[in-house]
Amino acid sequence: MRSMVFGPKRIEIPAGGTVTWTNNDPLVHTITADDGSWDSGPIEPGQTWSHTFAQPGEYAIHCTPHPFMKAVVVVRQP
Repeated sequence: MRSMVFGPKRIEIPAGGTVTWTNNDPLVHTITADDGSWDSGPIEPGQTWSHTFAQPGEYAIHCTPHPFMKAVVVVRQP
């Protein structure tokens, strides 16, 4: 997360893969599943947060305090 955007906005990983995000902004962000199934909680500037995606599918995410920040994680069969 930098300049109020997720980068990249779309990422593809195999099932069982883990994505780690780093907050490179001076503001607190979250990483929240659009369907509400999980949420990182507040990620302070300079902190990282990781999530493992066990099941294949497309997972839309956003930042709760900044809902214009959006991305998609595509999880493929390994």
